[in-house]
Amino acid sequence: MSRTSKTAPSPLDDRAREVVDRLHAQNRHQFARSIIPLVREMVKAKFGTGNWDSTQTDSGKEMLADKMVALDPEKAALCHLLCRSLRARTVVEIGTSFGVSTIYLAAAVRDVAGEDATTGPPGLVIGTEHEPGKVEIAERNLADAGVDDHAEILAGDLLETLPPRLAALADQDRPVDFVLMDIWIPMALPALELLIP
Repeated sequence: MSRTSKTAPSPLDDRAREVVDRLHAQNRHQFARSIIPLVREMVKAKFGTGNWDSTQTDSGKEMLADKMVALDPEKAALCHLLCRSLRARTVVEIGTSFGVSTIYLAAAVRDVAGEDATTGPPGLVIGTEHEPGKVEIAERNLADAGVDDHAEILAGDLLETLPPRLAALADQDRPVDFVLMDIWIPMALPALELLIP
């Protein structure tokens, strides 16, 4: 196992680790360049809407449309560990962005399904992403990491794309074993309400 940071060893194979190491470095660089514009958007949101949440303004949404906004390596590794510990085969990720955490999740469900190949369905992560450009990048990153057979990204408004997919899972008697809720706060409750049944 190589290390992706000073504190958390990566649970990923070499191919996937190479991709996420590149993406984590890109995310750190992008965040450093974006902090001042992000604070500016938050202040504009506070004066315009009374709320610090810049994701609720058009300019804030536009500024974030091409930003990665990825989980830290330690948090992503924890999600992988939780999925492995739960023996998760079906995972829903609310907010995929560039697919960094999706790679960790897909690697986990792939490994679980491989260990229990004779019982249960193959591992699958169902991600949601509103930005079409991010969907394309995420799909490319999943393929580069070698886990694209274990992930699908629903493109568009999750309130429209997720319900039919969840219904299909229910028809297959396939429960959702793990959910990663990595989305802007105003969308978290509506997404959770879709998942509760």
